[in-house]
Amino acid sequence: MFAVDQVIVALWFLPVVFFIILPLFVACFGMLYAMFDAFKPVKGQASRSLSTTS
Repeated sequence: MFAVDQVIVALWFLPVVFFIILPLFVACFGMLYAMFDAFKPVKGQASRSLSTTS
């Protein structure tokens, strides 16, 4: 009976953890992608965008 309760609690917390951690991963990857995109040398625009953001 105790194992069944643990499984039910795990199934309850699985979507909660998924919906909390997934947006965090998406935000982190988006920030990393934006950083790498800003560091790319595109006809001298990288230094201008870096100076405006920092």
